Amino acid sequence: MSEKKEKSDWMPGKRGEQLDMAINWFNVLSETHPLPDGSDETNAAAWGVSEAIVGALGPQVDVCFELLRKVKDPTTATAVIRNQCATAFVLLRHTMRELHAFFYLPTFSVAALERLGLSVHDDTPTAHPEPEIHVGSEFKPVDYGQVEMTIWVEESGERRIPTNMSGAVLFTQVSDTPITETSELHTSELYTTHRFVLSFPQELRGKTVYYSLRWQNKKGKRGQWSLIGSFVIP
Repeated sequence: MSEKKEKSDWMPGKRGEQLDMAINWFNVLSETHPLPDGSDETNAAAWGVSEAIVGALGPQVDVCFELLRKVKDPTTATAVIRNQCATAFVLLRHTMRELHAFFYLPTFSVAALERLGLSVHDDTPTAHPEPEIHVGSEFKPVDYGQVEMTIWVEESGERRIPTNMSGAVLFTQVSDTPITETSELHTSELYTTHRFVLSFPQELRGKTVYYSLRWQNKKGKRGQWSLIGSFVIP
């Protein structure tokens, strides 16, 4: 079972390893080199990676490093510190997953992937079955305006993206009145990991979000709707 999980997700399982990967990414992506006009360009800019997301990664690395140090020290590992550390790593992983999406664009080079410590995707053709399974989900608030969502295969309980699926499409709508039909869920986004963070602007705090999910296979075909759920933006 552990071997399957390793193949389905590039993210290391331990916090220390996640932090090491994030530090390496930040250093490599922030590295600059001179241009013919005398200016400098970061690797992020040269490789088509969002410099804003790279910029957000740096402070998160610092926070996670300090909190992880405190958690490992029995004199400072209070319940509050452990909770802060857990939340900080949820946000760090969210930022890393946002960056990871840039690394597998067609224009991203193999050499750049290697510098980031990542492997080349296997392009071996695979079957693309119709998604007949359903998405199960749960959520929890992690910060102001942010909710962490975990999804799984409803039929089996497996908490991972099924082998032949590219991810799950989340359909949402903020509404003051209950939504009972999926046709009323107008905003959609594909998520390629079984755990992700949703961020909402300050003005929507306290509003109710209604949502439903569908698996999507690697040919873009979408499967069955989940039951409509809802949560209040923290």
